[in-house]
Amino acid sequence: MHRSTGSAPGSPGLIVVLLALIAAATFPLAANGQTNEPKDTYGRHDSFGRITPYVWFSNINGRAGIDDTIIHVGDDRLNTNFAIQAEYGKGRWRVVFEASRGKVANTAIKGVDPTSTGGHCCGPDQVARVDGPYELAITSAELLASIQVGPFWTHRGIEVQGGFRYTDHNLNLALTDPVLVGTFSESWIEPVVGLRYYTAVGSKVWFTMRTNIGGFGMGPEFTWLLDGEVGYRVGRDLDVSLRYKYLETDYKNSSMGLDQYDWQLGQSQGWLMGVSYKW
Repeated sequence: MHRSTGSAPGSPGLIVVLLALIAAATFPLAANGQTNEPKDTYGRHDSFGRITPYVWFSNINGRAGIDDTIIHVGDDRLNTNFAIQAEYGKGRWRVVFEASRGKVANTAIKGVDPTSTGGHCCGPDQVARVDGPYELAITSAELLASIQVGPFWTHRGIEVQGGFRYTDHNLNLALTDPVLVGTFSESWIEPVVGLRYYTAVGSKVWFTMRTNIGGFGMGPEFTWLLDGEVGYRVGRDLDVSLRYKYLETDYKNSSMGLDQYDWQLGQSQGWLMGVSYKW
């Protein structure tokens, strides 16, 4: 599959394999039981809450289309951005909210209308460096409900998740060839469904892995998310964690002219470092 300019910091396929190996290794350890149940285990009667701010070292790549001009967005750098997650639940149930904002800025690379080249965009003879910078800011918010399925465990669980994701793109352009200057905004809401796996490993370490898909033509044509996190319990109420998140999006609206906006082969990914407070 063709990707936009700039290589991703790490192959998603390789990271899928690594996260699957971690999950396979930790599952039997968790099955042996835990000596003390920290606050992020599943309790049959006790409620649980967590809030986690993250520093997000993000990388954004994709093709943004305005009318018949395609802007190749992204580079190899990791940009410092922020995210926050809040979770609350009781027993088998959880409600999870997450919001993030990522930004990338660079000198634009202009493509051409793929319909004029037989759908193949863009070969070396069809792409040129143009004068003028761009800045793309992506704001995202996700609200999901989760329920643990299968036998009820307190120290590990597999959850089915469903909910909605809101996405807003704000693209600032100052191109001189062609002349394309202004702020182009687009937002959408999409349904998402997925799975999450959680396990505690001993009394200090925990691991989660989740994936979901969305869009289905309602908003984007399709989205796919992969998310893995390893945490360490500093205290009963405080954790630190390292997380990797990858989201791929294909979106196209039905407008014409300068109101037309595409986001094709869009990748938003990176590493997050978080501190969690639990109650």
